[in-house]
Amino acid sequence: MLGRWRRPPLLETRDAYARWAAVYPARPHNALMRAEQRVMESVLGTIGASAATATPGAVDAVRALDVGTGTGRYRAVLARSGGCQIVGVDFSWEMLRAGAADPARGLVCGDATALPFADAAFDLTLASLMVGDISDLSRWVGELDRVLRPGGHLVYSDFHGSWAGDGWRRTLQDRSGRTYEIPYHARSVEQHWDALEAFGFVVSQVREIGLESETGPEADAFRRRWGNPPVAIVVHARRAMPKP
Repeated sequence: MLGRWRRPPLLETRDAYARWAAVYPARPHNALMRAEQRVMESVLGTIGASAATATPGAVDAVRALDVGTGTGRYRAVLARSGGCQIVGVDFSWEMLRAGAADPARGLVCGDATALPFADAAFDLTLASLMVGDISDLSRWVGELDRVLRPGGHLVYSDFHGSWAGDGWRRTLQDRSGRTYEIPYHARSVEQHWDALEAFGFVVSQVREIGLESETGPEADAFRRRWGNPPVAIVVHARRAMPKP
């Protein structure tokens, strides 16, 4: 998941996902992803529902876009809520093909900073642990602002800025078991907040996620070595409504 060992070969991002696709499951497959999905589903469950009636995965949105959809982990989450038209977009053909059998309403190969969709096309945009692949955070936020309807929801997760301070690396293992490093851009909570506010988003919440609730050898080993720092964030914001 993350560590500070002898540096493996560094791959270009597109090549990394092409190699990873064959063994990348459409489910959370490490402690960080399990913790992230638990919080993401909790946030999604509050959209369009009161706190008293919200349930994980209950999304009040007609048109949803999963940005960086990969093999479809969050398309499946959105599909469980019912009544939601789901589009998944990813820049990796290999990841899209690997997840094409999952419950989805449509798959598009495209760039997250130049989305091939009309303005105000979606009620909800979701992105899981993919914005760290993008060098220009402002351009990415601007595209999500463009494709969201006024008042629409943006829910996304990212690696915590602590990754940069602690020297952690993103790695993958391909089908042969060989380990590679993936480049990523670690950002502070403040950088996310500033980028969202620059486009007029109203930030509802930013939640920092640690592994304190995770069990198993992987999480135990992480806590023994690193303690319990935050490892990811989840952000919920709404696109600004037009001024009367």
